[in-house]
Amino acid sequence: MTPNTVDVSVEDLNAEAFSPFGTLFSSGWPSDAFAGKPNRMIDLGFSVDGAPALYLIRYLASEMVLTEFERHLAMTEARIALGTATSVLVVAAPNPVEATDVLPDVESVRAFLIRPGTGLVLKRSTWHALDCFPVHEPLVDFAFVSERESEKELEGPVDALERTQIVDFSDSGIEFRVSDPSGLLNSNSPDDRL
Repeated sequence: MTPNTVDVSVEDLNAEAFSPFGTLFSSGWPSDAFAGKPNRMIDLGFSVDGAPALYLIRYLASEMVLTEFERHLAMTEARIALGTATSVLVVAAPNPVEATDVLPDVESVRAFLIRPGTGLVLKRSTWHALDCFPVHEPLVDFAFVSERESEKELEGPVDALERTQIVDFSDSGIEFRVSDPSGLLNSNSPDDRL
């Protein structure tokens, strides 16, 4: 079966565009974001039902095509882009946690450019690609805060998952391809970072 390809245009990551999927944070927050906060902390909405765990995750460069998405039912997920590599994250709108027989909404799929030092917290049940895609680099690393029980469960058989749901659109003859009609990826080449 020849797959039906859905082009997903990459877009610059900003708080408003990302708000249906989660929260952004970085070291460059404006000073007034902390105004009136006696302990100078802002709650980013991270939550887990089980034990939180900190991981380092590495994504290797590959063609920006995907068919699989996952969502976590027992946690939010936090990532902070490390190093100097820019990457692309593909997400889709969350479904209600209890709706385990519902696929991601194809119309809601978005691709975001993640620059080094950017952090994000995915909302509970937000669909996301299994990989991030490095741009102009062989790999990209993230500090990754997750739930220990969910990560342990993912080491086992996919048909035994209870805390995470994975879907493969290739079963429906669909693949998603990151496209770049605005040239955003080319404007983030290593030479442009100098």
